[in-house]
Amino acid sequence: MKDFLMPEVMRENLARRQGLLLVNGNRFSGIEKFFLSAIKQFDSEKRSGTVFLRDTVKSPFKHWSYKTIDDLVSSGSVMVKDSEVLIFENISKSFEVEAAIECAEEGRLVIMHFCNQSLVSTIHKVLSLFPDARAQHMFWRMLDLLSLSYSQYEIEGENNETVFAGEIIPLSPELKKEIYTKGVDSFEERLRNIDDENGVVTFNQSLLQLLIRRKISLQKAFEFSKDPQDLDSLLKKVGI
Repeated sequence: MKDFLMPEVMRENLARRQGLLLVNGNRFSGIEKFFLSAIKQFDSEKRSGTVFLRDTVKSPFKHWSYKTIDDLVSSGSVMVKDSEVLIFENISKSFEVEAAIECAEEGRLVIMHFCNQSLVSTIHKVLSLFPDARAQHMFWRMLDLLSLSYSQYEIEGENNETVFAGEIIPLSPELKKEIYTKGVDSFEERLRNIDDENGVVTFNQSLLQLLIRRKISLQKAFEFSKDPQDLDSLLKKVGI
């Protein structure tokens, strides 16, 4: 398998010793390639870790153990006391969100993975998992710890070459404040008007770069775009 070309900003964030990283991508996103690349980086640094999966598998990395969410529920925090990095794969329940946040608050680096395609859709997912009175509280705790949200989608490009389009959002204090004060839906509208600000790359901007590099066709770009009207606007700006 060809090595996964992870964005440099993601590699820089993986080097953090604590905090929270959000990774989004469903089964069509090639997310398993991302995880293998990330764990290879951690393993080369001899950083121990635990990955919580739906089903337990044998770990291919000597410093890592693979467990299930049920293992965490039955054994509690004692299971991860020696882990420097934790990956929660395919989060879908409230107690998984809470466990991941608590581990990050204890001073570990935690990666939370959701089968969504963007930061905004994942935020809505998190809010939907908790009762109204508790949802905002959990969301604020998560947002306070987050340093980066990364989303990807695997695309078969020209000449059968596999390429990745994605959304990269470094959670700067300014962007966090905007989400706090104006809400999630307002922030989604704001993303459409961000032009490479603070390292932000939207999904459509990523598709545009693949088009410019002739990695995908125009038809393919519109096929995968979640906001074709915005993509059309970006194309007109660069004369395509």
